[in-house]
Amino acid sequence: MNDADRAAFPNGSRVVRIGDAQWSSEDDNALEKLMGVLRRRAKDRQPCTLESLLEPPPRVQVDNAHVYILYGPRTIWVDDENQFQVDVRGLVFEKVARISRKGNIVLNL
Repeated sequence: MNDADRAAFPNGSRVVRIGDAQWSSEDDNALEKLMGVLRRRAKDRQPCTLESLLEPPPRVQVDNAHVYILYGPRTIWVDDENQFQVDVRGLVFEKVARISRKGNIVLNL
């Protein structure tokens, strides 16, 4: 991660943008799962506002990380064909933390 990403995502362990050399087929799969979360929310939350589709922030778990969408400036909108569109720029990974029996925070690395 570069310094700007570290500042923007202090809990992030990895930030990857669509089209970067670091983007992988696993990232494609994570993005598809995240789009599935948004599709289910749109179907299950009728009627709703577009902003409510993003609350709580959609996430999926991949290995030992929660994966979130990195949005562009437009975030979410309805297009001319009445379909919702999401300005996806990439993915943000955050390590999964848990509380141990002794009360310690444990990061799965």
